[in-house]
Amino acid sequence: MGAFRYWSMLASLLLIGSVMAVGHYKFNHPEIAKLDISTEKVKLNKEIKIVAVSDIHLGISIDKRQLKKYVKLINSQNPDIVLIAGDISDRGVKPLIDQNMKEELQMIVAPLGVFAIMGNHDFYAENLHASADFMNESGIHVLRDTALLVKNDFYLVGRDDRTNKHRKPLQEIMKDIDRSKPIILLDHQPYHLNEAQENDVDLQISGHTHNGQFFPGSWFVKRIHEVGYGYAKKGKTHYYVSSGLGLWGPQYRIGSQSEVVVIHLKY
Repeated sequence: MGAFRYWSMLASLLLIGSVMAVGHYKFNHPEIAKLDISTEKVKLNKEIKIVAVSDIHLGISIDKRQLKKYVKLINSQNPDIVLIAGDISDRGVKPLIDQNMKEELQMIVAPLGVFAIMGNHDFYAENLHASADFMNESGIHVLRDTALLVKNDFYLVGRDDRTNKHRKPLQEIMKDIDRSKPIILLDHQPYHLNEAQENDVDLQISGHTHNGQFFPGSWFVKRIHEVGYGYAKKGKTHYYVSSGLGLWGPQYRIGSQSEVVVIHLKY
């Protein structure tokens, strides 16, 4: 009986160790998720390459060394535009300032610019504007309940996170835009997906869920959200919910995968 307990305990430890090692690898080696989509609006025979990331959670745990790897990975995809779908910081911007992470963020290269929205963790910062101010100072254009026409070709709409109970309704943000043009929406938390469909959005990019981060979280995510992870289409609207590039808490991905999303959008 003693030998059985010994070998059972050893097997259990080896199994746990293997799972943790794989989980740490999945965090440290982000995959490239690729998506090719076309709008169903008037065709201009153009295409843009979007690199989208979310949930970087920069701070003490995910530090400047890790950020340098992320920036290199993003740039290696040769994006036309980079979109950050919320939670660039973890709990505040002081660690980002102390480590001079602005220096790395300014190294992201995209001809059409780098844009971001606020996620729920960005609201945990020192004050309501700290994360947005830091991102703007780092060359990242923060969209807060704002619609922006890019190159006179397509609209980029950025919603404040639903943590902000006073954020504007999507219909109000989009009231003055030309809906015959392609519309890309950034909304951190993937709730009420019908709103994008009802407002003629062509592509919504979200994050927040981390795809559960580690099992059984992924199981709960699928039951809480209409789309908890990955690609979906409702009517003429395409959706992508990213599992995130970084994560919150322990640096393990068990049943999920860190990722960068590359989207070829034809319009």
